[in-house]
Amino acid sequence: MSGFRSKAQVGMALAALLCAACRASPPACPEGFARDEARTAEVVELLRADPEARGLIPDQGLRGVCYAAAGEGQVAPGPVLLLSSKAPERDSAARAAHLLLHEREGLVRAVEAGGCGEAGLARVRAAEERAWALEGRVRRRLGLPERPSELERIMGQYEARCADLARKDAR
Repeated sequence: MSGFRSKAQVGMALAALLCAACRASPPACPEGFARDEARTAEVVELLRADPEARGLIPDQGLRGVCYAAAGEGQVAPGPVLLLSSKAPERDSAARAAHLLLHEREGLVRAVEAGGCGEAGLARVRAAEERAWALEGRVRRRLGLPERPSELERIMGQYEARCADLARKDAR
């Protein structure tokens, strides 16, 4: 036990090592989604080449990225980016920039932590507008056509989530 003065110090050192190991393993993909490390590596390279998107890549890289044919682009707990396996890598990179901005700003957690109500939904709308604008700029720099904004559909989903949370709170 050289270097350790007590069993407590040994325990704390072991706990730190275990925590580091936990962080080292990527979050699990939801049912119906799967990892594609080669595809994710291509998406990361595209993001790193973009002047705005590169700053959104976490220090440990994009470890939580899962793909499915039905994936439309969202952030799941973990955090895990859920992307379409049908979309070309450049489209996935632009979408990932959008989602990474949400993750950076804590958008999903803010709604689930009581960010509903008029002021909360106004913050959600502003965050969505920033993310759609970023996705558009990344798409242009990647030589992709504009993607129609789905802001109103997405806001409807947030409003529905808020209504669900309100019903659960009323029980």
